[in-house]
Amino acid sequence: MLCQSEAVGLFAKYKDKLFGQNLIREYFSCNCCDLVFLHPEHRLSYRDEKLRYLEHENAVSDLKYMNYLKQLWDFVEESLGEVFSPGLDYGCGPAKGYERLLEGRCQIDSFDPYFYPHTIMKADSYQFILCSEAAEHFYSPFEQFQEMQKLLRPKGFLGLRTELRNPSIDFEKWYYRLDPTHVVFYSEKTLLWLAQELDLEIIKCSKNLLVAQKT
Repeated sequence: MLCQSEAVGLFAKYKDKLFGQNLIREYFSCNCCDLVFLHPEHRLSYRDEKLRYLEHENAVSDLKYMNYLKQLWDFVEESLGEVFSPGLDYGCGPAKGYERLLEGRCQIDSFDPYFYPHTIMKADSYQFILCSEAAEHFYSPFEQFQEMQKLLRPKGFLGLRTELRNPSIDFEKWYYRLDPTHVVFYSEKTLLWLAQELDLEIIKCSKNLLVAQKT
């Protein structure tokens, strides 16, 4: 799934109630990169997943939502220095929230495979990329992180927001797992593995925020 290791085994198996049905959902874990992922056959259909995204109340007119986006931006901005344009919001959803948040401050493009799939993105183009609450939806996480790395300029920055799995979490009851669109779950070990493979240096990392620089 991520590192293509064969050291993958069943992590957990649950019966979840989704759309009025009790459905079996299996999760697997990798002993190499520590990724936990949902069995591909248990993902939502394209239609159901997009409908789920449209249910999110993420509007640029919502101050609470914009303040939420600002948390990642503030975490990344400290590392950027004086030159921080252009940028990319990777997995922006329907709202293009970072375009509004950073309007007048820098140029920023927005990409989303469901809502803005035709955004033209060129390699070595972006000084920073923001990926807020999108990485847990990735069906091909290595390829998608690799794409972001290639889109960054040399010494550019990747800002990531996703809840990290740790041993203290009750995975069965974890709210992050219970979102049916969340299909991959990272740990600190996973992010360290990704950084090493993709020539990224982790500048700082919290329980759900990360800044990495392309080397």
